[in-house]
Amino acid sequence: MAEPELRERLASLLGNKIDRVINTYKKTHPNATPWDLFVGLTSEGTRRASIALAERKAAGSSAPVYMYLFTWETDYYGDLFKACHVLEIPFVFDNVDDIALTGGRPDKYELTESVSEAWIAFARSGNPNLPEFLNGSPTVHTNVQR
Repeated sequence: MAEPELRERLASLLGNKIDRVINTYKKTHPNATPWDLFVGLTSEGTRRASIALAERKAAGSSAPVYMYLFTWETDYYGDLFKACHVLEIPFVFDNVDDIALTGGRPDKYELTESVSEAWIAFARSGNPNLPEFLNGSPTVHTNVQR
């Protein structure tokens, strides 16, 4: 995708704010390609809605609320999909070799172990936090809000 196509695709979404929004996003993502900008800008609403939902749940109960941000990027199909929606699911169920979308990066196996163990911990105890996450694992982070 080239810059003119980016602007064409975002015109109806952003209207007269298009220059301001794209320029702001470029400042915070200086190495982003037009495709990266398109994906980021068109998924921003969903990301923000998920955070707002977690905040409402946390405010409405004394029980902890957990959410995760899966940022590992797949190399599948020329790196086009990056850290796309549902990419974490093969990691949760430890079947990354059966799903082409996970690509060929060798570090996917270490991440699979971390992600699946966090989900198992959550199923067992209601808390996904494992000691390695609390000590600053660079790949998987869970957050508690009360």
